[in-house]
Amino acid sequence: MILSNTVFILGAGMSNCYGYPTGLQLREEIINKSTDKKFEEHFTWEKGIDPVDLKDFFNRFKYSRCYSIDQFLALQNKEVFFNISKFLITDILISYENPNELFPSNKIMPYDLIWNQMIYSDGKITVDLEMLAKNDISFITFNYDRTLEYFLFNVIKNTYFINGLKASEFLKNIPIIHVYDSLIDYSISLSAHFKSFDYQVREHSIREIESLSKNLDFMRANEIQKESKNAVDLLHQAHNVIILGFGFDDFNINKVNLILQNKIVFASCKGLSKSRQANIKNKIANQSSIHFEDEISDVLGTAFLNIS
Repeated sequence: MILSNTVFILGAGMSNCYGYPTGLQLREEIINKSTDKKFEEHFTWEKGIDPVDLKDFFNRFKYSRCYSIDQFLALQNKEVFFNISKFLITDILISYENPNELFPSNKIMPYDLIWNQMIYSDGKITVDLEMLAKNDISFITFNYDRTLEYFLFNVIKNTYFINGLKASEFLKNIPIIHVYDSLIDYSISLSAHFKSFDYQVREHSIREIESLSKNLDFMRANEIQKESKNAVDLLHQAHNVIILGFGFDDFNINKVNLILQNKIVFASCKGLSKSRQANIKNKIANQSSIHFEDEISDVLGTAFLNIS
């Protein structure tokens, strides 16, 4: 079990483990939609978006050279750009929703490692939800997708033989903050959400994409300097911080005020040079130690050997 206050920070690299695009790959896929006539017709005929605005969106995003759609939108005030982005991001991300990627039968994945750490104590499995609730964990994710909630919803439901409504209620005890919003509809229970919009590999209608996209909201230009207060509060209270698949972009570091004072920190660093790792330590570690590992699974293995 995880009994000392632990915050998991999830970047695009975490979802990439399950087949989702990284921030740069999502950027590329959005730009490629500029030649998709189906979406052009939907935006112009059904949504009444001026073709000039649609072309302007794709051109500006392409030539802005922003690393991610989050950064690009944070600098915009054109409401039409937000409406276009909601639909495109939703369409792209739900095309990667595959239960077989999230629950493979032949390998252990990162969420599996976290879950098994949560349910075992001294080699024995926690026998009920009351014991499971003793885990002192929370999640801060920079991802829009539904992988984390869908995984936890299903493992809780199936491990403890409870229905979807009870699993939904239990999950309310685990703080999950999506810094840039999520495809999840939090106005209803997770059970009702996944019933109304399943997590499956299939073709989705324009109406379905439009409906799910309404759950997304984006940071406006006048909010660019605002921190995500709930995320900052969680990090302030944490004893341990486990950072998985996070690129340490300054934009995202500032968004959650990622200055870690007197914390025990474990982080994945795949693709980061030694000099970049040293720079990250100097930037965010205030009297904190950061233990880097290349692979996410190795980060979790090292972390769980050193925290209780």
